[in-house]
Amino acid sequence: MKKIFHLLLLIVMPFLTYSQELAVTEQSGIESEISIAVNPNNSDEIIIASMGSDSPIIIYTSSNGGDSWSQTSFGNGIADPVLTYGDNNTAYLTFLDFGTTLEMHLAESTDNGLTWNTEALTLDGQAADRQWIKRDNSINSDYYGNIYLSYFHPQGVTDIHIVKVDEAGNVGDNHPIHSTPYNYVQNPAMDLNSSGDIVICFIAEDTGGNRKIIAVNSVDGSETFSAETIVTDLYMFNSSGDPVVDVVGFAPGPSSRLGNSLQMAIDKSSGQYSGRVYLSWTDFVESNPNEGMNVYLSYSDDNGLSWSTPMTVNDDNVPSSHQYYAGIDVNSTGILSISWYDRRTDPTDDALTDFYFTYSSDGGENFKTSTRVNTISSDHTAVTDGLATFGVGEYTSLASTENEVYLVWSDGRENDGDMDVYFAKVNLEDVNSITEIKLEPSLVIDNLFPNPVKNGKTQLVINSIHTGEIEISLMDVDGKSVKNENSTINVIGENVLDLDLSKIPQGNYVIKIKHSSGFASKKITVIK
Repeated sequence: MKKIFHLLLLIVMPFLTYSQELAVTEQSGIESEISIAVNPNNSDEIIIASMGSDSPIIIYTSSNGGDSWSQTSFGNGIADPVLTYGDNNTAYLTFLDFGTTLEMHLAESTDNGLTWNTEALTLDGQAADRQWIKRDNSINSDYYGNIYLSYFHPQGVTDIHIVKVDEAGNVGDNHPIHSTPYNYVQNPAMDLNSSGDIVICFIAEDTGGNRKIIAVNSVDGSETFSAETIVTDLYMFNSSGDPVVDVVGFAPGPSSRLGNSLQMAIDKSSGQYSGRVYLSWTDFVESNPNEGMNVYLSYSDDNGLSWSTPMTVNDDNVPSSHQYYAGIDVNSTGILSISWYDRRTDPTDDALTDFYFTYSSDGGENFKTSTRVNTISSDHTAVTDGLATFGVGEYTSLASTENEVYLVWSDGRENDGDMDVYFAKVNLEDVNSITEIKLEPSLVIDNLFPNPVKNGKTQLVINSIHTGEIEISLMDVDGKSVKNENSTINVIGENVLDLDLSKIPQGNYVIKIKHSSGFASKKITVIK
């Protein structure tokens, strides 16, 4: 695999005990479709991935439990980031490349997300979409180390597919996971139990035009799958495939980004509910869309062959308000955590949006009173005010450790069309104390001009909140250093540094700046 090094930006801020609401970054435009993963061997190592409005993948990494963050980004025209972490201290990321007809990629990082190796997966010649990724971390599994990626075809064949990559990196065959023909399929959600069995749920429209959630499982490492089981009927879309209600914040017109957003988590603890499969989704109340969207939950104790009656997770008691796009996870002690976007404070205008969290310690039978995580609401009317059509995307996620839950969401509280990634850490023993802190970058490369460099001379415009010595490194695309020098940031704020690259061969490089409080880097091209 080819190793790629990109932008690094350190952001520093201390945490309080509960949940500190942190703006992880301030990118321009919309950041959404956020995924988070935690190293199972070290809960201080956290990675967040989001999709930017101009379609780079933006990665945030923390090695101290969220007390400080680094930022890296790569690519244009790529989307749908999904993360998972192996017990081999390796993080895995899958994303789609729009430049190659929705080619699906698999990336790996052994340094907690600071650098990534990435390659395209060999599929079946068709485009992929809404992919999901999990690694088998169960040492008792016959398929330990396998990585599984599920996806669907946005054009052509209407199948949910799966492809696996073994521990040696060999890409196996990809094939459908169901035999029943459907008019429409989308949104596979997947997890593995402690024996390595796979459960996948997906949205399907049958030949009669009815939408349902379908479940299947595999007990042989994805080689074969069980017959399909119906989890529940869905009511969000009409017979023409359009949402029954236009919901502010997804897109102008017919809510084109609105979806059921399936999320799955399996209890891998040794507790009472070990093996229980939890599935959450968004939907309208049957036959009464005026009651708004809810976050629903169902569970299975037999690997998805049968399911409990769906229950509503949100406790807003405002029937007309919308709740949607849950994140879901089960920690090592069996506690189930769920988060979601919530409009209970503004059911009339359907615009002001908050982010809520709750958890269950009895297998999803009962939930604690939900907690509002953010302190300032976002007006989602501003998100789609003729400027943007993506809104909060189609999913979010959360991650949990034995004692804490890590929450991420897309937040537009400035109400200017910009949406940033926010992060909160919840201590399960104290979920009622919230302190908001918005992080600011400590070191930023504002400009690099000219770029490409044609005559060997260029200028770096750096903005810093600290003075002092800095180290400037120029690296090739494989991460090998080709030039190093030291300089000084003399004033807080803007500094202009001259850089001589006249002895550097023609090619593509990354320039990295480091000082005591942070990092920044930027791609640069040298032309002779």
